[in-house]
Amino acid sequence: MKNKKIFFLSTFIMILCILFVEPIRTILKLGLLTIAGLAVIISPFPLIIGLLRLFFITDDKKFTLQLVTYSTIILIIGYSTCGILTFVK
Repeated sequence: MKNKKIFFLSTFIMILCILFVEPIRTILKLGLLTIAGLAVIISPFPLIIGLLRLFFITDDKKFTLQLVTYSTIILIIGYSTCGILTFVK
């Protein structure tokens, strides 16, 4: 029970530091923007490959649909993350 209290207290302190200390918040925001930007840059390639496989290769449709679905989801999440984080101060 004591370990849980220490864990929750330390996570609460970390969250407060992240929210109220400007350099830490800026570094985290830049990290998230970098990851989202990489997702936006990389995800169209599997999407194009998946669409080409879907139209021209008839075997293994399950993998092709998963490839198209996941790359589309990553593309949408990447664009929305970049859009949201550029407006957050």
